[in-house]
Formats: sequence, C-alpha cells, structure tokens
Amino acid sequence: MGHLMRTRLWKEKILSYAKENNINLECNLYIYDGQNITQAWFYKENLKSFNGDLAIIDSYQAPLQAYELALKSFKKVAIIDDIARINFPKECFIINGSPDSKQLYADYPYVYAGIEYQAINQLFHPSNKRKKKQILMTFGGSDEKNFTQNCFNLLAPVANKLRYSIHVIIGAHYPHHFDAYDFKSITKVHQNCNQNQIASLFQNSLIVVTAGGVMLNEALATQANIIALATANNQEHQVTAYAKKKLIIKSNLINLINDFYNLNYLLFSKKIQKFDNLSLKFGKKITEVLKKLL
Repeated sequence: MGHLMRTRLWKEKILSYAKENNINLECNLYIYDGQNITQAWFYKENLKSFNGDLAIIDSYQAPLQAYELALKSFKKVAIIDDIARINFPKECFIINGSPDSKQLYADYPYVYAGIEYQAINQLFHPSNKRKKKQILMTFGGSDEKNFTQNCFNLLAPVANKLRYSIHVIIGAHYPHHFDAYDFKSITKVHQNCNQNQIASLFQNSLIVVTAGGVMLNEALATQANIIALATANNQEHQVTAYAKKKLIIKSNLINLINDFYNLNYLLFSKKIQKFDNLSLKFGKKITEVLKKLL
C-alpha cells in the first residue's frame, strides 16, 4: 500500500508540473496486485506491450530484466528505490527519498537522493494544537506479520498504567482479527481511513508507533514523536538513518516497552530534541527531477 500511495503522489506531481509548464502529456498508473507473479506487468516480455517517453518503476520485486526491457520501450526510465535493491542499469534515473541514501549509489550518474526527493501529501504538516496523551499505532495497508496486534499487546498495559489512550489504524487489507481484549475502554480502532483522517491522527497523537515506510515520512512531516519498527528489509536503511539523526527511536518487539518508557520520560522531562521543520524539506527538489525527466 505504501508503494501504491507513493506512485499516486508522483503521478499527481507529474500532472501538476505538466499543467504549470504547458506540457501536453498522458500519465498512466499500472498496479501489480501481488497475487500471481506470472501476471505482473513487469514479468518477462509483458513490458514490451508498454511504450512511451518515460517509465517510473516503484517495486521491491521487479527483476533486472524488467528495467532492461523498460529501457528498450521508453526514452527514459526512473526508479523509485529504497535500498539499492539490485544493480540497476546505469542509464536509469535513481530516486530515493530516504536520508543519507546517496551513498548507496556511488557509481550511478543520475541519482536524486534525500528527503528533498520524498513526495509527501501536503495534508501532513505540523499542528499548532497541543498533542493529546494518546498513542497511535499504524502499520500500513496489510500488515501481514500483524505488528499491529503484537505491538498493542505489549503497550496496552503500559498505556493503561500511564493513562494514555490508544488509537489503532487498521488498513483496508488487514488480514487478521484485531482484539483490544481488556483494554477496550482506552482503545479506539479506525478502519479504512482516508489521508485527511490519518494526517489528523498523526497531528493529535503524542506518540506514534509505526512501520518504516511511507507512513514514517508522513508522521515525521507532522513532527510526531515516533517509535519506528522496520517491518520489511527495504525499510531498514530509512529507519536507521532517521534514528542516527535522533528524529525517531528505532525499535523492535523485544525492546518496544523499554523504548516507550524512555520516550515517555524524554517527553515529560522536556529533554527531547527539537525538530527541524521537515515538512518544508520533504519533496522540495522534486521539480528539479521532473525538469530532467520531462
């Protein structure tokens, strides 16, 4: 779901740039649903049925062959990447919105790396309101490993003890049954939220517990106090980079309770680091990339 949201944002950026610059173009979004790899749009020769001026590929599964075929079918190929997943063709433009990511592509000539190239919905901005003493848990659209329930089971007794309420966002494709058990009185579940609702929850929650993908950047843009768990390998670099800058706490299921207590202490002892206004930095150089691509 994070990759889908990211590609939708890039489509919006492309169409907006084209309109502002009087460029007549068509921009289509093609989605692989993940059910059967033989039906994926990038599988083997299927890509040859597509052609045009520009292909932007956002995938954590497409093989090297997909990018080689794209270069034959399109004038330019750009890749939205997270961790230098494979040795992409050097002719491709690399876009990586994670901090400290330029170092991953030392031998590539066309690299746009850093949070300035991270597309963020403008709804995600800091709030001037005093944040409520509530925890927000959100792990994306599917959360196949059920971090939502596992984190809730660990933190609910602590939240109850420290008088926090808990808000849980359940994605549209969440495959499990979430149960608040004995903590229903302090828990509110939100399902199938739109971007406005998610942004509002980020802006109003004192602590956000989330995965390390797109939602982490959205939470950071709102200046949330964040505990992040890398729930997939492609999230590891971003989570580690933000943690080194002391903008988030990087955690896991073993350390989550201790990390929560530590963050709670920092917040109420007022020793937590002040944020740069990341909402002003996210995506501010995307126009620079679009000038090169379009």
